[in-house]
Amino acid sequence: MNQSNFGLLFSSKDLFHRLCFLLVALLVYRFGTFITLPSVNPAHVSEVFGANLSSGIIGMFNTFSGGALGRMTLFALNVMPYIVSSIGVQVFFSMLKSEGKVSAEFMNESRLSFYSKLVALFLAFFQGFVIVVGLERTKAFVGGNEEFYSLLKYTSVLTLVCGTFSLIWLGQQINSRGIGNGISLIIFAGIVAEMPAIFGNLFSGIGSPSSGILGVFVSLSLLFFVVFLVVLVERASRNIPVHYPRRRTWGSTHGDAVSNIPVKINVSGVIPPIFANALILFPLTLANFSADSYLGELIIRYFSVGQPLYFLLHSCLLVFFCFFYSDFVFNTTEISDSLKKGEAIVAGRRPGVSTKKYLDYVLTRVTVVGAAYLVCICVVPEIFRSHFGFDAIISGTSLLIIINVITDLLSQIQVHLFSSHYSSFLKKGGVIFNKR
Repeated sequence: MNQSNFGLLFSSKDLFHRLCFLLVALLVYRFGTFITLPSVNPAHVSEVFGANLSSGIIGMFNTFSGGALGRMTLFALNVMPYIVSSIGVQVFFSMLKSEGKVSAEFMNESRLSFYSKLVALFLAFFQGFVIVVGLERTKAFVGGNEEFYSLLKYTSVLTLVCGTFSLIWLGQQINSRGIGNGISLIIFAGIVAEMPAIFGNLFSGIGSPSSGILGVFVSLSLLFFVVFLVVLVERASRNIPVHYPRRRTWGSTHGDAVSNIPVKINVSGVIPPIFANALILFPLTLANFSADSYLGELIIRYFSVGQPLYFLLHSCLLVFFCFFYSDFVFNTTEISDSLKKGEAIVAGRRPGVSTKKYLDYVLTRVTVVGAAYLVCICVVPEIFRSHFGFDAIISGTSLLIIINVITDLLSQIQVHLFSSHYSSFLKKGGVIFNKR
């Protein structure tokens, strides 16, 4: 967005009001991340979690929540239950649709939103209960007697659930009254809010004998490399040329046009990292609460962050979800049918089955590159953090979300600017209007 377009932000009243609403909504969210749960000692929670709040899966979810998880505040769960449930519901109904068990009319936006919130309610209650049990076992609650503790547990779970649904409502308000995707912007705000602390920890290690200047240099180099890789790959795509044959209508010939079907290198977006981390976090959380058992001790010993099996499992889950979710994002059956109905032809392929096989061929090879890319930006920084002690490196998942959200927000702002000031855009392009 250049300087002249930036000045148009204040001339478009609708866009200016939407940006102001977005800013106020994010400030309300940040205020809620500092409202601690009743009778919880945040200092004790930080002491118990220790380094886990700045690294590993718990550190990533703490970053997503803007530090609310580490402070055990009203928004400790953030919107993660809703994100996991909405993705799961979407995949579930897409599978039913592909098998012909539900119609496209059944899968409307309001119905999917209802089921997503219903599943999110159960997930939020479960995660809230797990957190409260953990707080009780670590003796994070202060003051009161046994009856007070019993009431406090139920109140804390309900508070966490209400906090999650308050953020869901806030995200929907951003969608309707603000600009951008509300849920994504809430996560984006949480990540950005934690970045000053992350960079503060990074530069505070310059005088440390364990990291020193070399550690800071390696951390920044890896950070810039990941940012460069994310920007490069997220803007890259594989174009499939499509030809529209000539048509003769009313004595004139039309057609023989060529267009492209872009296939993004990272077809599945941020879904694989979120799902992979959520699945790994679930057994690790249960294992930490039953560390005295043989199974819990086994899981903690071999699958904790930094262990080889953890990196192997994380990589396998990323690859699996890349291939699994790419079929839903880029549905080759629907695309081939649409091309056939529009009489469009992929070069060298017959319409129908042959086109679908070619699209599957391209999608598979693109997904291989996308899966390798996600493993590189999500797992490699964790290896550096675990084995070389660079704790201040920002996770690749966080950078992926930041860049995607910024790109989407800027594109929506440009759409609003174009719709509000289309005449100025056309005049800059050399179009002259005839005034009557």
